[in-house]
Amino acid sequence: MKNKIDIQPGKKLPPTISVNWQQLVDTAASLFSLPAVLIKQTKKPYIEIFKASSNLDNPYEEGARELLVGLYCEKTIVKGGKLEITDALSEGWPVDNSDIELGMISYLGLPIYWPDGETFGTLCGLDKDKRFFTSLEKQVFFLIKKVLESDLLACFQQEELNKLLEKSEEEHKKILRSKKVLKEAEKTAHDKLKARVRELDCLHEIFQFLADNNLELSEIMKRTVRLLPIYFKQAKTARFKIIFRGEEYKSQVDDSIPYDEFQVPLKARSEVAGHLSLHCCQIKEQLSGENLQSSDISPEEKNFLTTVGNELTRVIEKKDLEAQREADNRRLNSILNSLSANICVLNPAGEISNVNQSWLNFARNNGARMTEVTPGVNYLAICYQAKGEERGQALEFARGIEAVMEGKTDFFELEYSCHSSAKKRWFLGRVTPQAGSDKKDRRGVVIAHENITEQKKRQQQIQYLSFHDNLTGLYNSAFFEQELKRLDSNRKLPLTIMLADINGLEVINASYGRAKGDEILQQAAELLQNSLRREDIIARWGGDEFVLLLPRTDKERAQAIYERVKAQCELTSDNEIPLSLGLGYAIKKAPQKNTRDVIKEAEQDMQHNKLLESSSSKNKIIRNLLTILGTKSDETEEHAMRMINLAQKLGRRLNLPNHKLSDLALLASLHDIGKTFIPEDILKKPNKLNDDEWKIMQEHPAKGAEIAAACEEFAGIAEAIRAHHEKWDGSGYPDGLKGEGIPYLARVITIIDAFDVMTSERVYKSAITVEEALAEIKSCAGSQFDPDLAKIFAEVMEE
Repeated sequence: MKNKIDIQPGKKLPPTISVNWQQLVDTAASLFSLPAVLIKQTKKPYIEIFKASSNLDNPYEEGARELLVGLYCEKTIVKGGKLEITDALSEGWPVDNSDIELGMISYLGLPIYWPDGETFGTLCGLDKDKRFFTSLEKQVFFLIKKVLESDLLACFQQEELNKLLEKSEEEHKKILRSKKVLKEAEKTAHDKLKARVRELDCLHEIFQFLADNNLELSEIMKRTVRLLPIYFKQAKTARFKIIFRGEEYKSQVDDSIPYDEFQVPLKARSEVAGHLSLHCCQIKEQLSGENLQSSDISPEEKNFLTTVGNELTRVIEKKDLEAQREADNRRLNSILNSLSANICVLNPAGEISNVNQSWLNFARNNGARMTEVTPGVNYLAICYQAKGEERGQALEFARGIEAVMEGKTDFFELEYSCHSSAKKRWFLGRVTPQAGSDKKDRRGVVIAHENITEQKKRQQQIQYLSFHDNLTGLYNSAFFEQELKRLDSNRKLPLTIMLADINGLEVINASYGRAKGDEILQQAAELLQNSLRREDIIARWGGDEFVLLLPRTDKERAQAIYERVKAQCELTSDNEIPLSLGLGYAIKKAPQKNTRDVIKEAEQDMQHNKLLESSSSKNKIIRNLLTILGTKSDETEEHAMRMINLAQKLGRRLNLPNHKLSDLALLASLHDIGKTFIPEDILKKPNKLNDDEWKIMQEHPAKGAEIAAACEEFAGIAEAIRAHHEKWDGSGYPDGLKGEGIPYLARVITIIDAFDVMTSERVYKSAITVEEALAEIKSCAGSQFDPDLAKIFAEVMEE
């Protein structure tokens, strides 16, 4: 590259920038706990490590060279952008890669470019562990890349200015040595040479203050317009003005006087941001008591002014880059200070040497004395002096710090609680060596305290959910399997495994809904918990099943727990839905017996007991439903008995077999059980139902069928219950069945139900005579009723 500085370690790079680069890689390595952060320079065919972080476990050394082939750095340069490698071993990188040979399998690299776009090298961070780089880490690396490229541009421009200044000084010296020759030259040559001397003197003086880094840009502009006029041949008529970014700098320019004007653009970031202009008077005018003559701007003066303008542009760009670098540094510091982790640095004596803003904010918000948490305070002494509940944790953390300081370990972390009366909090404290510390000597450390309260709560919640049932709060089957392994030991024998499930839960769900079923499950869980000992384990094992692990429990104790549970169930017998549990247990007495076989024995015992108890439990639920129906409607026990008698008469006339007669009697009792869940104000409404109320009323056959189907002994009449409001002509509900598509028993019970309703007093109508009711049935035969069955029923009733 033309005019490029060949930067080598210790050569030409300004010491301040070299120190800054070292601090940048050290800070990044320490902040993100990376073993190596490197600045590499490309010098084909090899790469040279220009700056390496000072971590003790960093395997790279400054000045080390590696061939390009196979390196991460080569891939970063070829890609021309960010290269991120989570695990090189799993991503197919060649194992003879020098970085992989050093154990560096994770990599984040960014290319670094010279001002003209050529590659300087790379900025990279490497880790020996599989690593996902966070968005914050990537943002910090990008900011560091911008700072490095700003430094390269600043070095390049400074060198250019220095070269121009040296050239100007050399020419100036040559001209001064030639002054004797000027005296002997012709007048024209003398004037030209003199003009050139003036120009070089001006450039020399301008370059001197352009090269002064301590001058502000506004001061450079002011000095330039003040200096230029005296070096022009028509100094009295020459007026200069700089307009830059809305600011104006001028030397006696009167905007009311016409001038010839020559402008040189001033650029910033490749865009015109102002101009430097030379004005020469074109008319005779009395200014400051002098008669000014018009003059022209010579080509030499234009060239000179263009040179000055170009150099001003260079200075502007340099100042802008410096300002941008300062802004980037401020932004980088802002990011570090915005980290949620509370960070402080301890010197080898244990004294705080530096802290970030989060550290100060946390101390201030928690009422800590600022004199105990700021630089100069001995942090170790504070830990050793801790009292109360915090003392144990503080001493453990202090010992961890001492271990890192003494080189016994390179990393220490401690998760600890810091609860207040208002809330619970947890923190994670990490201790790492300070970058550049020598492991042989007692070294400084970096401490980071991070609030992990939300993470801790999520972990606890996840752990709770992974081992608990959401509905009952009991342990789940996964926890049961884990505890079964733990308790399956000789010292826990005899081990009793007891199983329990809820009798009739399917009927409850069908009759009362899932919400009521869930409530019964919760009641069962609470009852079982109250019946157990502290050391016993209970878990929900399935939909309506529970499993109990009873360590060191023999048959006598197991039977006592069995009886205790049964007694607790009996106490719920007067409830609307009494709780009935099927129970069974088996005991593991010998260590060689398989626990799975014990569980099978417990299941068999439970099933045997359920055969004796389940039916009565379900019947009791059905009886309760019928009682509820009688209290809220006209479906009384007397109505059911009349229905049963009529059904038996008609059934015998129809020559139904005994099992069908039993089904018909059961249907007479249960056909309207679905009305249990219809509001009482609808059931007893004296007036005609509105559309919405009628839709609710039409739901009861389907609901009744669902209840019957949930109970094995009633499942045979579920279809007839659903169809008992269907009509022969297909105008009934809920399915619009027609003719013989309607179940036979449903067609029978429909006639009997209609007859009893017509001949009984109801809130919404008066009773009619038997004769009138039979006439109505005959009238509706073939439309509402099966005509053959209607005829036979009328004959039976008229006998």
